[in-house]
Amino acid sequence: MEVIAPVISMLVMGMVALTYIFFRFKERQMLINRGVEVKELKMLSNFNPGSTLLFRLGIIVIGVGVGIFFGEIAYNNTQNDTMHAVAILISLGISMILAQFFGDKILNKKKEIL
Repeated sequence: MEVIAPVISMLVMGMVALTYIFFRFKERQMLINRGVEVKELKMLSNFNPGSTLLFRLGIIVIGVGVGIFFGEIAYNNTQNDTMHAVAILISLGISMILAQFFGDKILNKKKEIL
């Protein structure tokens, strides 16, 4: 039973990565079909909005860690099993909002520089 959670989380992360790669490929195909030249496509890829991807994922992972921490504290105080999930989901949501906010701030600063 303890092995199932890491396996499922790895499968979900793999599916997210494959989805990202798939949609990135589709986006590039659409640009090529619209007549964007390869030089322009390379210039667009130099300014990559995904350059903040690791930053955003880092914030999300920290949020999940904080949720696990507070979930464990809440579980020890209440002995209620749902406290783990509630704390993790709430902190995950907050961290996703923060990741989007700070990632957009970084991208806006990069656009101002360019």
